Amino acid sequence: MSNSTVGTDAVRTLGVLRSEEADAEADAVYEMVLRHRPTAHRVAQEAAEQARHRTAQYLLQQRLGQLRVLRIRAAAGRLPQRALEHRRSCQ
Repeated sequence: MSNSTVGTDAVRTLGVLRSEEADAEADAVYEMVLRHRPTAHRVAQEAAEQARHRTAQYLLQQRLGQLRVLRIRAAAGRLPQRALEHRRSCQ
């Protein structure tokens, strides 16, 4: 799996496929398709699922990027204060 493409299993495993953001995007696309084609429920559903998946992939990439930054900062000894406090409480 490359950095630019996140697998479906990873997206599902991390729970971003059914996030609020992904659901909101899917709902918006579903409604938009039905406004243009009022009887195309199957097409609207397929478009909504594609939008949900695209949004989930984007969210996962964002979260992975945040984790990379934290890992780099941790290696350099520059973790944000909140992460340091969490780390101390887990020891």
